[in-house]
Amino acid sequence: THNLDLPTPAPSPPTWMLTEAQCKAVVEKKGLRGCRDLEYNWLGTDDQGRDVVARLIYGFRISVLFGLALTIVSSVIGIAAGGIQGYFGGWVDETLSRFTEIFQVMPSLLFAMVLMTLFDPSLGTAVLAIGMVTWTSTARLARAEFMRLRRLEYVSAARALGAGPLRLMLREILPNALPPL
Repeated sequence: THNLDLPTPAPSPPTWMLTEAQCKAVVEKKGLRGCRDLEYNWLGTDDQGRDVVARLIYGFRISVLFGLALTIVSSVIGIAAGGIQGYFGGWVDETLSRFTEIFQVMPSLLFAMVLMTLFDPSLGTAVLAIGMVTWTSTARLARAEFMRLRRLEYVSAARALGAGPLRLMLREILPNALPPL
């Protein structure tokens, strides 16, 4: 929103820096007692009279949402790929390792830009495009943890009790692999 009753022309300095003489016209117009009763602008206003703190909070919200969503997407892809590699091993590990290496050497920014041009450009598309090229380091760590944990006794005991591969990966190995990841 625009602050239409600024004591000084926009861009205006922070309200706490103004003197009573600078605030006098607006204070008399609104029937207030002094500068302290004006609408408070901690960092002042921009050239259109909008509060700078409100704009910072709005920008911060989008940046944090983007970073958090990107971390979640990248982690889910990386943990899933690395978990499958580490648990099954053998030809599955070799095949997915080559696939991971392809994504590691691919120019990630170029790949993300191609995906952005193929699909509707939006925040969600950007998160998916960048998340699809940043999962490889998480996959490597997850692969190593799953390979280490699949040989422990509690996994062998769960396997002996009849647990299938999906249950072993999700209920036995994954919770113990998450702290290092």
